[in-house]
Amino acid sequence: MNLSQEKANKVLEIISRYSKKISSQNIFAEVIHYTALMAKELVEADRCTIWIYDEVREDLWSKVSHGIDEEIRIDSHKGIVGDSLQIKQPIIVNDPYNDPRFNNEIDKELGYKTKCILTYPIIGEDGKIVGVFQTVNKNESAEKDHFVEEDIEILSIASSFGSKILIGEHYEKINDYNRSAQSIAFKKQRTAVVNQLENSLYLDTQIIYKPADVLSGDIYSIYKTEEGNILVFIVDAMGHGIMPALTSYAIASLVKQYIKTANYLQDIASEILKSLEPLMADGEQVSCFFMWFDKDFKTLDYFGGGMYPQMVKQGKKITKLKSNNPPLMSFTRKIKIDALELKDFSGLFMYSDGIIEDEEFGVEKDHLEKM
Repeated sequence: MNLSQEKANKVLEIISRYSKKISSQNIFAEVIHYTALMAKELVEADRCTIWIYDEVREDLWSKVSHGIDEEIRIDSHKGIVGDSLQIKQPIIVNDPYNDPRFNNEIDKELGYKTKCILTYPIIGEDGKIVGVFQTVNKNESAEKDHFVEEDIEILSIASSFGSKILIGEHYEKINDYNRSAQSIAFKKQRTAVVNQLENSLYLDTQIIYKPADVLSGDIYSIYKTEEGNILVFIVDAMGHGIMPALTSYAIASLVKQYIKTANYLQDIASEILKSLEPLMADGEQVSCFFMWFDKDFKTLDYFGGGMYPQMVKQGKKITKLKSNNPPLMSFTRKIKIDALELKDFSGLFMYSDGIIEDEEFGVEKDHLEKM
């Protein structure tokens, strides 16, 4: 995402604040409500509607439409929202009264003037439409009085959240996380994962990543900096459902932003510490392990919090790196970083409790520690 540092910080602050609010809700309507508020604030809009697609009736209906209390249904083949659904693309209209797709009857009923519209489709990994975000008008504090391409980039974050939430509602109804749900969860969580060594000619990475729930709190990424240093991390937010998924997503997004300017692992740790209090709910815990290899693989800096020992192979020798911090919590104020001098580095094995808990994979903790 090509945002200025100031704008990126603002986006991360909004995500952190609403992640906490969303995760504390048990009622689906309230989750949708706060997700719409997050989208509205992200793009500095006056109003936001989340339209949910009804495959049976082939229409769109809304539980949340700021300024309107009752449920609304619209034709999924008509209007700007319907067009966005059909082409599965975001749409900006900054002069809606001169757009033939725009229906001004609602404006007449509400006494409201629509000046600009931004829609963003919410699409499942199977390519099916889940819903559509619709934001209307810029608010008075916005820098611009119309939507721009940057707003599309920012709204894509809210769309990712929305897809997780709406798919989550579907599986809550059937109350069974089956293999299909696991597949969807894998693909959804995978959007937050980065592996910049995937096509490396010199380093081989093999990954097993299979969340056990529709919304999982496990995320990993592998980055290579411009100087050639390598950051590898695993984040495992405790719990199931929306809360850990949003927390892990936010931490991964933060790392993705600051890895561009980081020179040391301490830089990443400092940014994580700044974000923990606004990001995490009271009592929430995050297990993690972060490793920073220098470009020559001579030194490894690391910190772990509440995670199983990770294994570094040097020649035939395996060194187990134990967590040197407790799990991260909202009140964490310090992260201890240790260093390991490397000789003949030949491999790394990182894992979370997911690889042990997965019945199909069938690995015991003792087996891992004997490897």
